[in-house]
Amino acid sequence: MSHDPNNPVVLCDFLTELEATLVIEQLEEVGIQAIRSGTGGSAGWPGAASYTQVVVREKDLARAKKLLEDSADAG
Repeated sequence: MSHDPNNPVVLCDFLTELEATLVIEQLEEVGIQAIRSGTGGSAGWPGAASYTQVVVREKDLARAKKLLEDSADAG
């Protein structure tokens, strides 16, 4: 079985959907497809922190990480 470079991989986690959405928009501006993957956390603990994941294709992972690093350095 051959390796599929289009497999989804988690790029990063955020505590809010807004943060994830801003990263997704930034990635899509440079042609990297990204999606938000649900919200994690515990339904049994309503006050507990949750998270939202940003998912990209495996073939775009290195480029996406570089973009995030460059953005963090510029900010």
